[in-house]
Amino acid sequence: MKDVFGGLEAYKESRNFHASLAWLSDGDLLSDLGVHGNGLGGTWSAILKSMVSCTEGREFQCKLKCGFDRNPGKVEMYIPLYKEPLLMGYIMMQPVKNYLLGYRTVFNVEDREFNMHAFCGGFSNDVTEVGLKLENFETLRGSIFQRIGEKWAVALKANLYGNVSAKSVSIGGQYEWEPGSMLKAKVRGDSRIGLIFQKKLRDDIEVLFHVGFEGSDPINGKHKFGSSWYFNM
Repeated sequence: MKDVFGGLEAYKESRNFHASLAWLSDGDLLSDLGVHGNGLGGTWSAILKSMVSCTEGREFQCKLKCGFDRNPGKVEMYIPLYKEPLLMGYIMMQPVKNYLLGYRTVFNVEDREFNMHAFCGGFSNDVTEVGLKLENFETLRGSIFQRIGEKWAVALKANLYGNVSAKSVSIGGQYEWEPGSMLKAKVRGDSRIGLIFQKKLRDDIEVLFHVGFEGSDPINGKHKFGSSWYFNM
């Protein structure tokens, strides 16, 4: 209860354009100006993302997010324009049905060095999702999401190689009793437990509540409480 953080965002769409403006309780202002369309047999998009930080004086940052999606692949990039140090991007391909391959990279423009190389592979259908990710040729992460019937699902995520420990394991589950209404639970290897309740009150109103605490000491340990509301007017 020592830290309180929040924000408010307004979003507007008109044909192929959209704009958003967000205010965060620490004083930061974020804005998006975006456009999307069809071309070259696929779908393209471009979003100008800006931030004015008021934490220490006033500082302006700006980057461009652009992407192109055409079967069987998709590309997205974040291009730094002003006081943004990182050039980021990924490419994803679907060589055959239900299987995905991807590569993600992060390049520090100021230091002129790569911060990350990640190679990914996955399988997905209506019931099962399996993913593998190799980061910087050092750490291999894996995850599996399995639906059990129409309402239940379980998930497991862990480091399989490099930096392997009990703390890197997460187990979760969810129950969806009706469309838009769901209860989720997650347990991490460091005993952190999280609970999420989300509910679609109406077609234009959605709400989400989150509670997090330490399973080893649920009374005196650290607690987190969160809530978000979505209004479509």
